[in-house]
Amino acid sequence: MVKTCHFFQRELVAQPADSRLLSRHVIETEYWQLLLLDSSISGKVAGEITPADINWLCERLSSCDKPALIALHHHIVPVDSDWIDTHMAENTESFWQHMAPFEQLQVVISGHTHQEQVRLRQGVTVYSTPSTCYQFKPYEDDFSYDEHALPGYRWLQLANNGTVASWVERLDT
Repeated sequence: MVKTCHFFQRELVAQPADSRLLSRHVIETEYWQLLLLDSSISGKVAGEITPADINWLCERLSSCDKPALIALHHHIVPVDSDWIDTHMAENTESFWQHMAPFEQLQVVISGHTHQEQVRLRQGVTVYSTPSTCYQFKPYEDDFSYDEHALPGYRWLQLANNGTVASWVERLDT
């Protein structure tokens, strides 16, 4: 990757979807329900939460009152970087409208932004996580690498009482 090439000058080479991969998956533990979504759109940088995804989430949340976490790649709340926010998951307003009745929804976590942030929407903690490769500068309107931020990842500790602890670990270079 050439660091001097502007983001919008890069060419995305679409790959066919791997039919072995699930677009939705549930992990249910004794205390939590984890709902995993594939938010990618083949050939695009942006993602989406489809009406079928929303229906599936509503069904899963309606049938289980355990604390719930939704994980997907694309972010669903703006991170205040204009260039990356144009590549959020599509259909997020419908997602949030449909999630409003589910008080057990505690956490949404996503990547895609290559930066760490914590937001709150409708009582849900929304985490973005850094990348294990390069980082993007937060709060920048134009594409920009953060030359000083090390690669990293986010830990989530899901407690039996429905609370969550989260922190970011950075890798040594």
